[in-house]
Amino acid sequence: MSNIIKGEWSLVQWNPDIATEEYLNIGVSFQHEGKNHFKMLDSFGRVHCLYDEDTVKHLQDVIDISLSAFKSDNFNFSDQIRLINKGLAKGQSEEKILERLYGRVVTLGKVHAAKEKVKNDFRYIKNEPFLKRATANLRKVMKSNDEYKHLLDLFPEDSYLRKNNSDLYVPMRSSSNYGSFVSVVTNNVDTINTNYLMLATDLLTASQIDKKGANFFVLRPCADELKKLDEGKVDEIGETLDKLDFKFKGYEFNIESADSEEELNDKMLFWLGKEAA
Repeated sequence: MSNIIKGEWSLVQWNPDIATEEYLNIGVSFQHEGKNHFKMLDSFGRVHCLYDEDTVKHLQDVIDISLSAFKSDNFNFSDQIRLINKGLAKGQSEEKILERLYGRVVTLGKVHAAKEKVKNDFRYIKNEPFLKRATANLRKVMKSNDEYKHLLDLFPEDSYLRKNNSDLYVPMRSSSNYGSFVSVVTNNVDTINTNYLMLATDLLTASQIDKKGANFFVLRPCADELKKLDEGKVDEIGETLDKLDFKFKGYEFNIESADSEEELNDKMLFWLGKEAA
């Protein structure tokens, strides 16, 4: 028993979005003889299933900054990071104690079973973050390049139009056409239907009320991501998107697709350029 060490342990939590007040366990701390030891999240496979690539990169940066602050005994440097004291812990070494506690409470760090890895490896591009990111990227290009500055008039600050007591998402507007965009990069066909229908319907409604053309830009899963899914799921996704395209093309929708954000941004810039000509 003389080799057993004792100390206080804490849970390290991260809040991805202050508005939600939701915290996720991203690490553990063990204090022994006045010194703090940490083990932080180092496997991000499960995080990729919950968030887009930008959020995952942000979390990795948060962990690096947190470890640097903790080494200086700074534990209150951000409202999005908190330590929760959980009481006494003991074991044969700091490392073994941290490993045991980490495995128990940091579920995001657990590795998927091998046979499920291919399915869980699929990289989602969530729609809401994509809309914000695409808007920010397009505005950045327009503001920083004299060739595109005049296109800002077709890309107003307020992405919503008020029609018949409803706010419709229509981020791109010219004198004769309206435009919008969506991400359907997911392996969940219900999510595909929801995101596509919601934004396409907003665009259709506004274009019909104002007698404008409708141009819809769709970010789809790329071939490399689809290879990670079984054949039946790939067929299901393809059929779902084909049905949605067919439905809205019946309303004289012009639909453009791409399998990367960069390509879709280029297509939208090209379309805006034609509209401004």
